[in-house]
Amino acid sequence: MKTILSLLLICAFNAQAIDHTFSYQGELTDGGSPASGPFNINIQAFDALSDGNLVGDLSSHTVTVTNGIFTIPDVNLGIATFDGLDVWLQISVKKPTDVSYTTLTPLQKMAAVPYATTLIDKGATNGQVLTFDNTTGWQPNTPTTGATNIDGLSDARVSGDSYYFGISSGQNDDGTNNHNAGFGYRSMVFTTTGEQNSAVGYNTLRSNETGSYNSAIGVYSMSENSTGSFNTALGGYSLYDNISGSRNTSVGYFAGRHNITGSGNVFLGNRAGRFETGDNTLYIENSETTTPLIGGDFSTDEVTINGSLGIVDGTQGVGKVFTSDANGVGSWQTASGFDGAFSSLIGVPAGLADGDDDTQLTETQVDDYVLNNGYVNTTDTTAWDKNAADDFSGAYADLSNAPWALNVNTVENSIGDSVTIRANTGFDALFVLGNQHNHSGSAAGVNVFYYEDGARKGAIGSMNQSGTNIAPDDFMLTTSFFNTGSLQLGTNYIARLSIVQDGKVGIGTLTPSELLDVNGNLKVSGNTSQNITSGGMVKYMVAPKCGQTGSVINRQFNGTTTAGAITIANGVTEGRCTLTFPTDINSRFWIASATIDANISANCVNNGTNKLNCRAFIPDTGAGVTAQITVIVY
Repeated sequence: MKTILSLLLICAFNAQAIDHTFSYQGELTDGGSPASGPFNINIQAFDALSDGNLVGDLSSHTVTVTNGIFTIPDVNLGIATFDGLDVWLQISVKKPTDVSYTTLTPLQKMAAVPYATTLIDKGATNGQVLTFDNTTGWQPNTPTTGATNIDGLSDARVSGDSYYFGISSGQNDDGTNNHNAGFGYRSMVFTTTGEQNSAVGYNTLRSNETGSYNSAIGVYSMSENSTGSFNTALGGYSLYDNISGSRNTSVGYFAGRHNITGSGNVFLGNRAGRFETGDNTLYIENSETTTPLIGGDFSTDEVTINGSLGIVDGTQGVGKVFTSDANGVGSWQTASGFDGAFSSLIGVPAGLADGDDDTQLTETQVDDYVLNNGYVNTTDTTAWDKNAADDFSGAYADLSNAPWALNVNTVENSIGDSVTIRANTGFDALFVLGNQHNHSGSAAGVNVFYYEDGARKGAIGSMNQSGTNIAPDDFMLTTSFFNTGSLQLGTNYIARLSIVQDGKVGIGTLTPSELLDVNGNLKVSGNTSQNITSGGMVKYMVAPKCGQTGSVINRQFNGTTTAGAITIANGVTEGRCTLTFPTDINSRFWIASATIDANISANCVNNGTNKLNCRAFIPDTGAGVTAQITVIVY
């Protein structure tokens, strides 16, 4: 039997009671002609035109078709059919004598009119809404009242144009346009008129009342601040005790923790400047020490380095000095000075020379000559006066013709075994004091030796002799092999610079512990360059291109003593990559920035002892982007 069904769905409903039935009217043909007689018709509901799920009960009917027209007045597919989604009807037809049904295609989509029968008010009152479930169908209910804006939330509020999120956050804001933003439990809880503050974290800027232009990120950061302004605190408990201090910058856990009123400070590092309470100080340190690796005073523009400082630019060398030009540009230069030719300047007194101008005179030679002649000649016959062989009291000499003492006219006796050379102005030109005597002249260069209690203490001159590293043309002021003390230079009879036996140099300290030990402020007016080897600040520099695929390192630098290259791995999403370093970087600092595009930002986070997970992204959207960045580890 071939049947063609065309149908018209008609819906009728009762406003007082609803049974979810509807009338179904259609036209049935049999073999191309209008059908007549009894027929069995089944109606089922599905949630899709094809391959859908059965969503209603089977509704079976026996109807009489007259001239192809029939009506089913009580189709009931069940309450669950009408859940608000689309419904398609499947119609199956057979004659009473047929064995099986013929399913008509395609399925027929139910029109909106039958749905309307399920939306009777069901006794709903003003303000109620109808809700649906599979058991009771549509039922009237009173809607739950919810927040319609931020200010309606229990843990958030809007005050003027300030926004606060977190229990008690910003609850005392005076409601004017203060432009504040607080995120976190009790953040800015006491703020009244303070403006343009940003607080992120548990109890951040908690006690702030009128302080303005502060930024605090991290648990308890700037928690006690009341009136201080223009501060930036990044890290847990950073600037925690600050009450009225302003213009401070603190980065690191517990950095600047106990600063209360100090202003103009910069603290960088874990616990850096924790106990500092003054003004205008600089701390770059990863501990709470009061002598940071790099310290400074912004009020005097002075920087203090509490450690060794290496300046290596490829021109350094033994004996060179670091100096600056007129523009303040520093460089290593070879030191200039005496050529060591003292014998050509001083000469040897007549009557004592042995034919060699650089002969070192012995004590016996000097004593014998003075005893016999009464004086020592510097030109021809003028000599020292010697009253006794072992006593220099009363000795004098006329040195007016000596080429190295043109402005010195007389030698006058001093007390004891000392000799003073006095200039015309009355100031001492040379003062030599010793218990024994001084020698001049040696077999390999002219020297002046200083003896005390029978032992040689030091020397000055061109001392190219066994056991030294001084070349013939060099000049030295030194202690002797027999002296265990240090060489000191001073002013006002106070030692200012000390060189100890192992070569360590102290400025402001007599007991240096490093090759150069400076106790006090160090000021460098010219440029300085750091050691880019293992002794320098920078340990790694790398320029990677980060991406989900194709990550590559374009350039890298390893400034550690551990050999090995930095490697890179693709990230799990766009713009990410993982850098692996040859050494542990857990306790170091690092910075990351975009290399080329100013519209791209970059950051890195630690992933294990020697890895950084890095990411390049667009700041406005946060979307990752494949790009080259620069990472510096120091």
